[in-house]
Amino acid sequence: MADAVSENISETIKDLNMEESIKETWIYVQEKFAEAAANAEADQGLYLAYGALLTMALIPIYFGCMLSLAPKSQDKKN
Repeated sequence: MADAVSENISETIKDLNMEESIKETWIYVQEKFAEAAANAEADQGLYLAYGALLTMALIPIYFGCMLSLAPKSQDKKN
């Protein structure tokens, strides 16, 4: 019975010329997955750049500001 159903489905696909459509759809899906993978790689580089910016610029600026303010607050106490 399963063989008959399988044959019927394959004949229907051939009759409706869906075979080419299915192949085209599969190719389209593969291309979209490839684009998504390329975008993910680009995003990784972007996150790496933001991490480097945070580490090398913003954190030292913040701590430098805090350390420069500390002596002024000690001078006011004396």
